[in-house]
Amino acid sequence: SSTLIRYLSWVYPLFLALDHLNHMGRKQTNPVGQMFFVYCSTTNISRCQVLNCSYLVMKGRHSKTLEKHVELRHPEEYSKLLKEKEKINSSESSDEKCSTEKRYKIGPLDKIVNVTPKSLHIRMDKNILIKACTELVTNNGRPLSIFKDSGMKKILGPITNFSINPQNIRMHIIDESEYIVNQIKKEIINRPLSLKMDCVTRLDRSLIGINIQYQ
Repeated sequence: SSTLIRYLSWVYPLFLALDHLNHMGRKQTNPVGQMFFVYCSTTNISRCQVLNCSYLVMKGRHSKTLEKHVELRHPEEYSKLLKEKEKINSSESSDEKCSTEKRYKIGPLDKIVNVTPKSLHIRMDKNILIKACTELVTNNGRPLSIFKDSGMKKILGPITNFSINPQNIRMHIIDESEYIVNQIKKEIINRPLSLKMDCVTRLDRSLIGINIQYQ
């Protein structure tokens, strides 16, 4: 056991150092950690710096986790974060465009080869697209914030003439859930049934589950 302890005491700091170098080399596109948190590499803990926060300490420094904390607990700071992310994304798009244009201009074949953009043609209507977006959240467990991501906007933007965002997808999920609840009500009316209820807390959220059995 003493050998294992010595091994872990040597490996763990090395792992933290490599993780730190990895984050240094990676270009940060989400400023949430720099804006609202202080990270301690020794304990792998991020501490919220927003005044009077009731949930100060968080494990790790994953941007999505930190952003979710700010969104749920600090609405004003979350608005500031969204504005800052928009600035970063617009700056990245501009840099990417300049880099692409520069890459196309470099090389001896640029006067011979014509680069023609290709388009994809798919069969999809509004209902199919909204159901697919809903499935991302309900079945695949993706957060509603995925529809704010720049990559998702680039995918949805060219194929939609209407807005898809976390708000209208949330409303669609609520409408669908109400429809399902009403269908269940119609099926169990005037029938004997048994109820099973359970509670669970996950990711700072309290959930209640109700299981209905009937003949």
